[in-house]
Amino acid sequence: MAAYQSLRMGALRELRTLVKRTLCESNYLAEDQFPMSERVLLRAGRPRGILFWVSGPRQVRLTAIWDADRREVLFYDSAGERYLSLPVAESPFLWDGSEHAAQMDSARELRDGGVPS
Repeated sequence: MAAYQSLRMGALRELRTLVKRTLCESNYLAEDQFPMSERVLLRAGRPRGILFWVSGPRQVRLTAIWDADRREVLFYDSAGERYLSLPVAESPFLWDGSEHAAQMDSARELRDGGVPS
């Protein structure tokens, strides 16, 4: 992982692939055995990043946060300790299209005190 200096990404799919691979490899998990989940993070009502997590065996939860403002991905182990910060030279554009529309609606409902559907 030290080989990654700065990533150039234009697609959200590439970001997802990188995050899942990094979380699984650094924790000795088979990528195809553990699904990854994600949630759009909002700041002042606008999407500013994505929280990714992989739930491993024995209730292990590994997380990563893509921070659009700082243009980096932060990786955390199961104890919540940051073990890697990876600069992203070109941030994925996630505000266009409907891929995250349902997640953003759920996030707004949570923010407003409702229960996501």
